[in-house]
Amino acid sequence: MAFNRTTNRNAGRSNDNNRSQTRASGQGTNPPQRSTPTDKMLSYARKIAEELGEDLPQEVEKSFDACRAFIDANADSIPPTEKQLAFAERLADSSGEDIPADVLASKRKLSAWLDERAGS
Repeated sequence: MAFNRTTNRNAGRSNDNNRSQTRASGQGTNPPQRSTPTDKMLSYARKIAEELGEDLPQEVEKSFDACRAFIDANADSIPPTEKQLAFAERLADSSGEDIPADVLASKRKLSAWLDERAGS
């Protein structure tokens, strides 16, 4: 069977063109930046604000970055649920381990603490 150089050269160009089109359309490895928060982010930010007894700042509802910053700054301020505390106490009692005070004060930190121990 004869080797066809033209077909092989064109096949390579076709792949290069496809990669360029993918990058140009934003479907490559770097997705386009969001300017507004996702519905899930907003829902979580509203829940945090409610639990803190605060109004959610307008900027948080409009800006992805402001929403992310609000969540990051305030998520550790949410206290754990009674169920989380009870489960953590049972795990700590059975292992003879103390739960750090900062972990007991934060829903997110206690959740991480539980995840680490529940699997072991």
